[in-house]
Amino acid sequence: MGHLHPGRLERPELTERELSHILLHTHFTRKQINESFVRFHTHYPNGQMNFSQFCDLYSPELKHLQYPRPLLERLFQYVDTDKNGWLNFKEVLFFKAITMDETDPYD
Repeated sequence: MGHLHPGRLERPELTERELSHILLHTHFTRKQINESFVRFHTHYPNGQMNFSQFCDLYSPELKHLQYPRPLLERLFQYVDTDKNGWLNFKEVLFFKAITMDETDPYD
């Protein structure tokens, strides 16, 4: 996901193809995608989020549940589309897109 420019030690950038795919399948703007990409790589410099980090991010939204872990485990497995045990930017962004009120995944 994304690529590094040769000789530069900066965070990766989304390719035009990756951006186009996300734009086509979500209601996010190019600016929103780029800002989210920068935030994601700021918090997860290796470009991936593990289950513990996923729980840290989404547990507060499930605080009304007495035992949120089983739901978080299912959600993580659902979002981990390549089944490698890690979530990349695209997986997290698509999960965000389908859980946002203003996004209609059936468009």
